[in-house]
Amino acid sequence: MNSLGTLVVIILVSAIGIYFLLKSANNDSYKEKSKKPVSPKKYDSSKNIIYTKQSPRKDHRKFTSRAEADKAVNSLRGILEGILMDQKVTKGEINELNKWCVHNQGLGHMNPFKDFLHTIQHRILTESDKLDTLEDIYWLSQQYQENNIYYNAVTSDMQTLQGICHGIISDGVIEDLEVIELYGWIEKNKHLSEIYPYAELYKLLSDILDDGVIDDEEIKSIKSFFQEFVELNDKKLMSTIKEDTTGISFSKINPIEIKEPIHGKWVCITGELNKGTKETLYSRVERNGGVRKNNVSNKLNYLIIGGAGSPAWTFASYGRKVEDVISRQKKGHDIKIIKENDFYEYLERTGS
Repeated sequence: MNSLGTLVVIILVSAIGIYFLLKSANNDSYKEKSKKPVSPKKYDSSKNIIYTKQSPRKDHRKFTSRAEADKAVNSLRGILEGILMDQKVTKGEINELNKWCVHNQGLGHMNPFKDFLHTIQHRILTESDKLDTLEDIYWLSQQYQENNIYYNAVTSDMQTLQGICHGIISDGVIEDLEVIELYGWIEKNKHLSEIYPYAELYKLLSDILDDGVIDDEEIKSIKSFFQEFVELNDKKLMSTIKEDTTGISFSKINPIEIKEPIHGKWVCITGELNKGTKETLYSRVERNGGVRKNNVSNKLNYLIIGGAGSPAWTFASYGRKVEDVISRQKKGHDIKIIKENDFYEYLERTGS
């Protein structure tokens, strides 16, 4: 091959090389432009999960909420166990519980978290016996953990009952058929027999339907009860119902009343009060000769339960002390459970 031919070959090879080099560069540029931008990754140390735009936080939380709830309850139970070990409650320990509340505020729409949050953020700040309140919270955490499936089933059924009552009273009128149908639902759900307010409502409806006649006063009694269990959004209607039931208290048909002087009787108070503090109520007990007791025992005569309607006990029976008393009653011990309103009625009745 002469020199001219060699030169032509070199030029052709060079041109081909440059062509493929430019094509490769253009392809790489196109691929880079066609890539979808990826958002910066975010790391959630509490769950060891990395979130991107393709795995939004809210979607993951929807699927991990149950695990998150269990983890939060375990954490709370551990904190409480640590605090209760020395049977003392310090300001620093209360602050730590408040931090737990802040950290788990997002779970506040769920039971039992709205119960925990309410009790820690409200009751524990106002009650002098903080140790007793913490033991209540610890008891509730045990109920959640040890009876998780049962707890959730009961919670669902009690919410249904609350919804039924809400629907019945929503127009301010209670028809006879509604009373009969409600009693039918109550009869079918006797597994709720030890849960507030099932037992009270069952007793109320049984007494009303016993004679086969539902009169106006009995309808007012049902409305009075519903006021304790249901809060309507229509404030005007609520006010009308309240006026309509003036002088009628559900507690008056409660089978448990104080019929004798409390002088020398042992009295314990539990739960959140409608009126004042436990210290104030204990003072009135002692002024009437009663003996203050902070814990349940076989010698206890009366357990007074607060009537504030705290959500902390709406779906978990009344609380650990009531559970304790019921257990002792079954063994033959004569301990009476009294509602706060009934006790105040007793004080007014006796002029003390």
